[in-house]
Amino acid sequence: MLNAWTLFFASDNPFLNVERLTQPVLHTTITMNSKSIYATPSELSTLYKIECFLGSGGFGSVFTANRIRDNSLVVMKIVNEEEERRSGDNDTPHEAVLLKLAASVPGVPKLLDYRMIECGYALITEPFGFDPDNRDEGLSNVTDLYDYVKDKNGLKEAEAAELFKAFVDIIVDLTHANVLHRDLKPENCLLDLKTRRLALIDFGVATIRTSGFYHSFQGTTCFGCPPEMYSKKKYTAEGQNVWSLGCFLYSLVFIDPPFESPLGIIAGKPQFGRKRLSSAFKNLVSGCLQKNPEKRLTLAQVHGHQWMTQFDEHPNACIGC
Repeated sequence: MLNAWTLFFASDNPFLNVERLTQPVLHTTITMNSKSIYATPSELSTLYKIECFLGSGGFGSVFTANRIRDNSLVVMKIVNEEEERRSGDNDTPHEAVLLKLAASVPGVPKLLDYRMIECGYALITEPFGFDPDNRDEGLSNVTDLYDYVKDKNGLKEAEAAELFKAFVDIIVDLTHANVLHRDLKPENCLLDLKTRRLALIDFGVATIRTSGFYHSFQGTTCFGCPPEMYSKKKYTAEGQNVWSLGCFLYSLVFIDPPFESPLGIIAGKPQFGRKRLSSAFKNLVSGCLQKNPEKRLTLAQVHGHQWMTQFDEHPNACIGC
């Protein structure tokens, strides 16, 4: 009888037929508690047993798995990867390096292990939103933020402020860890429906945060590519982060991002339609989406913006009045 691993590594598995992406090499190494980071499918199956398929993206697939040595639930991401996206020693996946750097950030699931496999690598992380005392529930209380917002047909300002404030806290902590995610969007944010905690996932296009310029962009264009990348072929970590946060916030209320094309991004004029929205909300979104990066809000200004704090002081405030 074929097990899940045999089926997954079959040559005709559609989850292994994904677009490849190159990224600058990181000359950083990390050490995991394992004798060897290389594993064949059969060796990997002695360590982890795949349980449920959670989803797939442009570069891999995600599952829940059982760690056999202690019967604990973990999340496994299997990525089809090129050597160019390894760290300087060619043994450490780029994404593992970034997750290790972000280990102190509360809103980022902790990296537990990684294994190099023939098609790329497997990342094993803690399961966000999992209660060991209620294992039968699994991750049923966790959803991605896009589905949550879509089901609600867009969020009211008070709830959007609650979630956006928590999300910005994660980005501030990530900045202190010198990590630039570059793909901030609701699909990459998990929400625990019980605790209301958020988690940022998918560091596949993340990079080391520097004070200089970046000259290439990897990520979801309509959520993360700032207009200066089109006009000047460069951007800064701060400028890209804040632009992306503006797109993220807009989509919490309107579901879709503010711009769908490069021309819209370059124009940098978000449309608010007929929704009854506060002037503070519009001010924050417009400040994040200022097409001139020198006039754009800073991350500190976003973090301390009055739109988020007004609901702490007046939770029943009349939105749009």
